[in-house]
Amino acid sequence: MRMSDRRELTHSLGFKPAVAVAAALVLGAALSNVDVGPSSVLAPFTFKGTASDARQLLTVVTGTMITVTSLVFGLTVVLLQVAATTYSPRLLRSFLRDRGTQIVLSTFVATVAYSMAGLETVGSLRHGVPFVPRLAVTGALVLALLSIGMLVYYIGHMTNSIRIDTIMRMAETSTRDVLHREHPLLRAGEDPDLEVALPVPPEAVVVTAVTDGYVAAIDVDVLLALATRSRVRIQLLQLLGYHVIAGARLAVVWADAGATVTHGTVAAVRESVRIEPERKVELDLGSGIRQLVDIGCRAMGTTQNDSYTAVVAVHHLTDVMADAAHRRFATTVRRDTDGEIRVVAPVVGYQTHLKVVCSHIRHGGLERHPRVMLELVRMLGTLAYSTEDPGRRAAIARELDLVEAFARRNLAEAADLAEIGQAVDLARAELVVPERQRAVLAQAAAEVTIDSAVADEA
Repeated sequence: MRMSDRRELTHSLGFKPAVAVAAALVLGAALSNVDVGPSSVLAPFTFKGTASDARQLLTVVTGTMITVTSLVFGLTVVLLQVAATTYSPRLLRSFLRDRGTQIVLSTFVATVAYSMAGLETVGSLRHGVPFVPRLAVTGALVLALLSIGMLVYYIGHMTNSIRIDTIMRMAETSTRDVLHREHPLLRAGEDPDLEVALPVPPEAVVVTAVTDGYVAAIDVDVLLALATRSRVRIQLLQLLGYHVIAGARLAVVWADAGATVTHGTVAAVRESVRIEPERKVELDLGSGIRQLVDIGCRAMGTTQNDSYTAVVAVHHLTDVMADAAHRRFATTVRRDTDGEIRVVAPVVGYQTHLKVVCSHIRHGGLERHPRVMLELVRMLGTLAYSTEDPGRRAAIARELDLVEAFARRNLAEAADLAEIGQAVDLARAELVVPERQRAVLAQAAAEVTIDSAVADEA
């Protein structure tokens, strides 16, 4: 199983509950055959009722837990739908992958499965006497009490989970997890956005998509093993997260001298590029960034008109983009053991992510929220401070020019325009001054921040 498929399976909503049900059935069946006699050391701690009492208890636990599970998760779906509608529809998938939700669901369904497994031996005759699986019934009582505790925990957990601050923190954490996994820290002297492309010979075979959708995952390690084994070279053409149609070119493949590109090789390359109906936030950095952008844009909309939430969304985006500024976004190149390039895969560059963040926020209602515009400029200043790469600094300068021009066109208040202009000047200074002058600029920026905070308080 591919690593991406394994990660998708283990993080899905049904995986942990399915494992819990299987374990509960085995445990319930095993304990229901254990006879705890009056002389056993466990006797004082186990169930004391008759076979009829045991059957009734297990039946009540089973029926009650089914009802509680249905009710709780029915209400949960409603809450998640409200949260997705209010903040971003792309957040629903993240909620369903929440570990707390999965553990609570696992406890509930495990209690049901365990109780049903224990019912099998209740009342069966052993030595002419109705058998009572006292240890199994005691286990059902323990699980029922645990479920009550889980229910109380879940109410608090869900109440906290739909808070906008928690949602944005969760989106940032998941996005940075992908960032750290897929984009290593830069090494000294390394080009952070190096683009590599192999010369494609005319006999190269084109691999096309067979379905419409998004490029959800590219298994480069599998492609390297395939290319090494088949003595071919693979140049991927599509970027992760981009939409493709059936028949679109996914890759080109050509063979070394003396080798051929077989139909099996083409099929294996096509299979390694997963096309799915939706983007996967756990695999796609751009999808995670877009979640935070969506929250900020919706907060600036006329329906919510919530400047503070949009400001906090920009702060979270600042954290992500500043972290990304120290990381590698160069083309992925894989070599075989002889040092020969076998696989080349393009990567969505840092400048592209920056453009997505700034352009969507700029066109998401920014003209009605000067305070959000100010935070966007400060974000660009922070990013200018965080990177020394000329290409990235040029991209930051372009975004500063666009924001300044946007402010001049759309802001009517002279005070707002002056504050934005001052922030733009500070951000531009970060792009040109040497390192020794940055402490002075940091102090000046802090003074502007204090003045703005005082103005907000007033």
